[in-house]
Amino acid sequence: MAQSSYAIAGHRHVVDRIHRQLHNTCKIAFCHSASNQKSAGGKESLTALAAARLARLELLADRQAQSHDAVSQQLGKLQIRTRILGRDTSPPLRKVQAESMHNAEVMSKLAAKVEQLDTDVRDTQKLLGALQGATSKQLELRRHKVAWKCCYGRAIAAL
Repeated sequence: MAQSSYAIAGHRHVVDRIHRQLHNTCKIAFCHSASNQKSAGGKESLTALAAARLARLELLADRQAQSHDAVSQQLGKLQIRTRILGRDTSPPLRKVQAESMHNAEVMSKLAAKVEQLDTDVRDTQKLLGALQGATSKQLELRRHKVAWKCCYGRAIAAL
């Protein structure tokens, strides 16, 4: 009982609620006994009724304190489990975060390299297009030169 009193004393709202219940119980008992004034031993029945209600309230307060203690113990165990789980999972999480950062850096470098290669391919394609244009012009000039030589050779032969 002393342990539950300490548990209740720490929680003022619980104590206030029990006090209100006790006050309401005494008020109800007083009204009940006032209506039955003619009954013999009215004060004794009021005292017995109040004592019974007080005992009931004390029992309820003890039960509430016990449930509070049980919940507090469960919460303590849960906090311990959380701390242990946190300790167990922290190193792997840090490792995964480090690997993630490393992978992000590698991906960034690869993206820059791909962009550079795309630029190189575009430049090479432009160069190949220019070379093909120059080659086609050279071939066109050779064709004209050959045609001119043929025409020039026929003209000289005809003379």
